[in-house]
Amino acid sequence: MSFDIALSGINAINKSLETISQNISNSETNGYKSGRTHFASAMAETQPAGVKVSGTRYSVEANGSLRSSGDRLHQAIQGGGFFILKETNGQRVYSRVGDFQIDKDSKLVDGSNRSVQGFAQGQANVSDVKIDKSPVGALPSTAINVSGRLPDPLPAAPARVGEISVTFRDASGELAVRNLRFEMVAGAPGTVQVSEIDGPNAPVILGTLDPATMQWTRGGAPSTLPDLDFSGMNFQRGAFSATATEVGGREAGEFVRARIDKDGSVVAEYSNGTSNTQYQLALGEFANVGGLVPVDGTVWRETGDSGVAQLRRPGEGATGVLVSGSLEGSNVNVTDELVSLMSAQRNYQANTKVISTQNEMMRNLMQSI
Repeated sequence: MSFDIALSGINAINKSLETISQNISNSETNGYKSGRTHFASAMAETQPAGVKVSGTRYSVEANGSLRSSGDRLHQAIQGGGFFILKETNGQRVYSRVGDFQIDKDSKLVDGSNRSVQGFAQGQANVSDVKIDKSPVGALPSTAINVSGRLPDPLPAAPARVGEISVTFRDASGELAVRNLRFEMVAGAPGTVQVSEIDGPNAPVILGTLDPATMQWTRGGAPSTLPDLDFSGMNFQRGAFSATATEVGGREAGEFVRARIDKDGSVVAEYSNGTSNTQYQLALGEFANVGGLVPVDGTVWRETGDSGVAQLRRPGEGATGVLVSGSLEGSNVNVTDELVSLMSAQRNYQANTKVISTQNEMMRNLMQSI
């Protein structure tokens, strides 16, 4: 019986050594969680039977340190959530490693080419995050804001007060330049007439401006200009001065790159300086993370012990927030592993000593017969 008991000890220690070796070998693996082999005493009815391995538990709750990668698609989680990934066979797995990239099909995938899951805009269910790289069209300006100064007092006789250049985007989204002319006209004392000037063409009267209230009254012939807003003008002493700023217009743009913000928003950026949020990354939250089972590729599968993953957005529940441009390192403490290795070595030697002692006793017994 002593042989069997000591042998069970050696077998248990071998299993512990496997776990320690796995930890040490993955001390630089992003997102790896260290494991510990646990033991329980074995009994054959009422007789001692040595030791058995009760299981390996992983320190899933302990986060590794964050490492800056400089890649705007790389993400780390500060909290208890997991990235949700879909394997090629359609099964979901969960990971702490956000080493994301865009593949040839415009999908957001991890370093092992698993599809990252997220919420499309306006959707409550998760799906593969696929970047729409379509170009964006030009847009016309929706308004022109004019700010500056109308001189107080204004000329009493008909006269030009001032003129400014206006750059905007026309109905087709193309850049256009016009001038706005401010002048006093006969028969309208106390109001300023505003006209559109387009090169050598005759001026087009757009309307009148009350300098006391900056009330704009549009009238006259149709104009190529968008709505005018003079709320930024002031009636005060000094020379005429004004600037015009267009609102809402943009040139056409091509897709340049994608980024992920700390709230998990997957944003497409375009050459015209605009951006478009297309998805928000989904995170999984578990009632018992200790019940997750590790599988190949530094990912985890849910089990009955872990409970079903609750789909969250970053910042919801205990999932935590994202840190863009970073990756979570391994939580292995190499010093602790080396101490555990020495302890396992001593236990192994002690069990082999039991076997050698028992063997010596048996040999003496056989020689005495």
